[in-house]
Amino acid sequence: MQRELYFLGIGGVGYSYGGARRIIAPGEASEGGGWREWLLQLRNEMTRRIAAVLPGPTGGVASAVITGKRGTMPEEVKQAFRDSGLSHLLAIAGLHLGLVGGFVFFTVRGGLALIPWLALRYPIKKITALVTLIVLFCYLMISGAAIPTQRAFVMTGIVFVAVLIDRLRISMRICALAAMVVLVLDPASLVGVSFQMSFGAVVALIAVYEKWGAQLARLFHRGGFGHKALGYCGAVAVTTVVATIGTEPFAIYHFHHLVLYSPLANVIAVPISAMWTLPWGVVACLLMPFGLEALALTPMGWGIDVTIAVAQWVQSLPGNVWSMPRLPTFGVILVALGGCWLCLWQQNWRYWGIAGIVAGMAMMLLTRPPDLILADFGHFLAARTGDGDYRVAAGGEKIHRSFLVSETGGRLLPWPGRGDPAADGLDCAAEGSCSYTAYGRRVAIVTAESGLQVLCDTVDAIVAQVPAGFACRGKIPVVDRIDSWRQGAVALWLDTDGISVVGANESRGDRPWVPHPVSRREREKAAAANRPATPVAPPADEPREAPTDTRFNQPD
Repeated sequence: MQRELYFLGIGGVGYSYGGARRIIAPGEASEGGGWREWLLQLRNEMTRRIAAVLPGPTGGVASAVITGKRGTMPEEVKQAFRDSGLSHLLAIAGLHLGLVGGFVFFTVRGGLALIPWLALRYPIKKITALVTLIVLFCYLMISGAAIPTQRAFVMTGIVFVAVLIDRLRISMRICALAAMVVLVLDPASLVGVSFQMSFGAVVALIAVYEKWGAQLARLFHRGGFGHKALGYCGAVAVTTVVATIGTEPFAIYHFHHLVLYSPLANVIAVPISAMWTLPWGVVACLLMPFGLEALALTPMGWGIDVTIAVAQWVQSLPGNVWSMPRLPTFGVILVALGGCWLCLWQQNWRYWGIAGIVAGMAMMLLTRPPDLILADFGHFLAARTGDGDYRVAAGGEKIHRSFLVSETGGRLLPWPGRGDPAADGLDCAAEGSCSYTAYGRRVAIVTAESGLQVLCDTVDAIVAQVPAGFACRGKIPVVDRIDSWRQGAVALWLDTDGISVVGANESRGDRPWVPHPVSRREREKAAAANRPATPVAPPADEPREAPTDTRFNQPD
């Protein structure tokens, strides 16, 4: 989050206890607004009008696929889309721009073909391609121009430009050009989930259809209407499986879970979006200037309601979502390199990339969640049980609990109270302290200042929610709330060979978005070192000399 905020140029976040109040008149232009401010107001107005026609979750999904705004969508609906593998329907990307572009292209071209005077005198195919480009650019701007949308616009735009110059070929070069454009505009997106999953899916799809596209076309798109209908569902299933394989390593790396029945949900929901929901969305946008958007939004809402029902049904299937072990960064890099090797080469040596993918995924077997965690300036404390769950002390923010569950897949259990029997290696019989035992190691957990009287030679480490002092530092690992303030969240791994301690800030390196807290005493000391020395006035009978700079030299 800190990295993303840094590259967005946001220096702080907050919230208000009261409602917003307008400080600029509606007709008065805000300073520095310009076309961006106008575009933002347009998106907000479109979202408001969509919600007026389609209230509730239906309007939230409609706003997500038209203006890219998901704020009105309930969290349970978002979770249903995640757990069913349909989140890509909410992120405006290749599917949306491809379907909108195809709908506009064939509709406009068909309409122009019905006018013989135009069809016989002008290149209506090229005219239609130009109109489609303009529509897709408007869709890009209205949707907020997220990374997947930029990638999809570049790729689909190149296709329609190719129609204009009579060169039509969808290849890996187009994908590489799209990646270059996106990285030039936003280099930091390379390490973001949107860039990785979007290009992971597209590279895998292009590679598969370059290799087996002709065979799949003969299998799915020949025969009668019934065979073609089944073939369409089969093509959607194949596309979903390929896209899932291309994106799942990155989903595991970022979200730590695997959705098992995603192909089933996509086989049902994608045709509904392609044939019904998105076409009505295009019509709704065209009718908005005339105030007639309700004529198209109402049938669009019917398709969205069916899609939400499918997402909730697949979400409820037993064994659908599997929690996955943590995939290390080096592992996902191996997977990405192996995938590029597999997809970019054309000869048989391309299959050597499978070894890199398998090696990268196998690194999940070498990772183990931490045994003890201290975060949130000492307020958040968690200890791992033998079953992989966590005992969590009272206090701390909900976001830390949420991250712990998503990272480990374990349940959060209550911290034992004083007098409770020892459980899961935790014994909290003493006042203000607990004892945690695992892998033959014993750690003193201090929860209050009354529990600070710990003998250094009786434990292997100390974890304290209060300042622990310096008595045992240098002898055994000591982590307290001040360390959590300086290092971010601190994790401890217990082993028969010793105890490993890793701080979040330390593992992220020395980068501009990584905080380096400085105490007040250190700030005062640095300020005194930087303060110019007070000059001493010479006696009245001595000549005055030119003042000199007496400040200390500053380090580079």
